[in-house]
Amino acid sequence: MNNHTIIHFDKEKYLNESIEILELNVRLYKILKNNHIHTLRDLISRNVKDIVTLPGIGPVLRNELSEVYSEIKSETEPNRIGRCFFTPRVMIFPSFL
Repeated sequence: MNNHTIIHFDKEKYLNESIEILELNVRLYKILKNNHIHTLRDLISRNVKDIVTLPGIGPVLRNELSEVYSEIKSETEPNRIGRCFFTPRVMIFPSFL
């Protein structure tokens, strides 16, 4: 018997999560909230170039945001067969495994 926790990936539920789960820099979090980006879906529904050019986002925050954006986009790709998804404190496997 193994001691691993397996949680099946529910894409819709994941995308409806608040951006708070990303544990972003406080300044970046406030910039996103002020620009009506409250959920992961709100974040990835926008073009990355538009997001990283929001007022108040300098080079350091731009790098953090680009990294997070890319990670979320890759985790929600429809063709992630055989891969597991990593989020803070949890390892998530697609339900078809």
